[in-house]
Amino acid sequence: IVRTTPAWLIVLSFTIVGFAYALVNHTQSMRLLGARSEWHMKMAVVPAGLLLIAMTYLSLGLGVLGRGLYPEASSLPDGRADNIFPHVIEQFGAAGLTGLVVAGVLAAAFSTYDSIGSSLSALITRDLYGRLLVRDRDDRHYLGVGRWLTPIIIFGSFCYVPLLLKQGMIDTYLSVVGSFVVPLLTVYLLGAFTRVHRASALPGLVVGVTFGVVAMIAPGLAVNSGIWLLPPALINGYATAPLGCLVTALAMLAFSAARGWTAKDELITRPDRKEGWLARSQEEAHRHAVRADRHRGGARLPLVLGLAVWAIALALTFVVFW
Repeated sequence: IVRTTPAWLIVLSFTIVGFAYALVNHTQSMRLLGARSEWHMKMAVVPAGLLLIAMTYLSLGLGVLGRGLYPEASSLPDGRADNIFPHVIEQFGAAGLTGLVVAGVLAAAFSTYDSIGSSLSALITRDLYGRLLVRDRDDRHYLGVGRWLTPIIIFGSFCYVPLLLKQGMIDTYLSVVGSFVVPLLTVYLLGAFTRVHRASALPGLVVGVTFGVVAMIAPGLAVNSGIWLLPPALINGYATAPLGCLVTALAMLAFSAARGWTAKDELITRPDRKEGWLARSQEEAHRHAVRADRHRGGARLPLVLGLAVWAIALALTFVVFW
């Protein structure tokens, strides 16, 4: 398959993937829940965004440097582009610096494993186990379930390793996120900013994930078996995320148009839920939503600073480093 990917499609794909990482990845979003108030949470995103910009360009800078030193992946160990970072450190890093880099990589890995285990175990325990399997038990019971799930999730995350070794980190990340995470991002955004029907999430996810899986396996079938599941123009890893958003949104909007839109007074709470921990959580969320925030210094300050962070990122991307 020979194709030329336009720059705008690559930028759009990575923009969607970046949003998906920040919104859907509970290892990131759950850390904001410890803020004193909604205003403080919004303000915390501003310095976090600046740090992420710095970290992103430092990481990309290493990749650009390595590509300049080794234009062909065949000149790297095992002929793999993913080996460029350790190879550059081995060739150009001083003894003390190399040890510091290795320590930083290990610290980041342990932090990632811990975040994945704690956030996903809490998510599965509350949203699946406590909602569908065992309801209305005390917190001690759910805490125990979450503790047992944590190591299972951590060790289960290593199932991605064979796929990483086969496709490479970037291709694997784009294909997995585009197939499974981007449809969930679309559900989050439409659920937060529109009045789509509550039950539209499931058909939207089914349609979006189905398209993502088809897009993931389509290149291999086309090359190896001559079976074309998608047109050649759509067999592109950078197109999976934008198209996944589109088909998921269309499915949710079509379902809502057929079944009806959610009433404004039911966007936060549901009248049919009168008891249980889910009802209590919804009631508490409603109280926080309508309560005046006494700690904020300016209602529009987070928005202004957030737009400033966006402007810095856009200037660096499309002016300085383009």
